[in-house]
Amino acid sequence: MASDLVEKYIRDGFTTNEILDLLENSHGFKVSKRTIERILCKKHLWQCKNKTDVAEVATFIEQQLGTLGQYHDYRWMHQKCWGNGIVTDREAVRLLLRILDDEGVNLRARNRLRRHVYHNYAWHIDGYDKIKPFGIAISGCYG
Repeated sequence: MASDLVEKYIRDGFTTNEILDLLENSHGFKVSKRTIERILCKKHLWQCKNKTDVAEVATFIEQQLGTLGQYHDYRWMHQKCWGNGIVTDREAVRLLLRILDDEGVNLRARNRLRRHVYHNYAWHIDGYDKIKPFGIAISGCYG
């Protein structure tokens, strides 16, 4: 019963201390702050104030997808957001990645990552030097 009330109050935007007061004064439940936190954790509910606007998060993720960010999953992208001062939760990042890069999400899920596309036509040169003392030099180049 108390856990349902905690869930309702969290979804309504109340803080932990406000929920404690409401449970005690309105419903007659005397619980600790730690109990409230356990209920939140068990129900996968988190209090996160001052979240960054979703449009700003989407813009940042789209910029990252244009670089090496296309090779990483939502956990890495969430850390990248927090590292750049963007406050959001993992679920929002996961959903935005699904919307913005559905093909990449599917490829990562099947362990079939896109290979890097070279835009400057880089050439790779490699040499095999083990038989060089015998007068034979082998080099290979691909691009």
